[in-house]
This record gives sequence, structure tokens and C-alpha cells, in this order.
Amino acid sequence: MTADVRPNPAQEFIFTFGVNHPLGKCYVVVGVTDSTEARELMFRTYGSRWAFQYESREAAGVERYDLREVPFGTPNEENQLEARR
Repeated sequence: MTADVRPNPAQEFIFTFGVNHPLGKCYVVVGVTDSTEARELMFRTYGSRWAFQYESREAAGVERYDLREVPFGTPNEENQLEARR
């Protein structure tokens, strides 16, 4: 029996939003192969309207700050305006 070994397994990266952002008490999870790809996807989806990138929910303070996970791509005011253009 052969083990299922992938050269670049997907990693989870956690992204948070600033306190004045419509998703300020939320976070999204991006599952990709590396940190650079995760950031690029965030910029394509949310522009520069997000705060920080973390490698775990614990590092992001999900429990400590009572953050709520929302699906990646959840609209906010800015990306809804971009979609209309």
C-alpha cells in the first residue's frame, strides 16, 4: 500500500480584518500551498482591506477575541462596489 504523499499539501492561512472593517470581528480561512499564494488570493478578493495573516487560529486570537469564521469571499462594502464596476 502506498501512502498518499503530495509534494505541496494545502495549508490553512487565517486572515483577519481591521476593527473598522465591516468584517472586523471575523476571519477567513484560505487553504493553499504557500503563504505567498494566500496573500495574492486575499488581494484579488479583498484588495488591501484586510489586516493580518496568521498560520493558525490560535495565533490569530480567534478564541481570545471571539472572532467568527465567515466563508472566504464573503462580501463587504468595498468588494461589492468593485463587482458593480
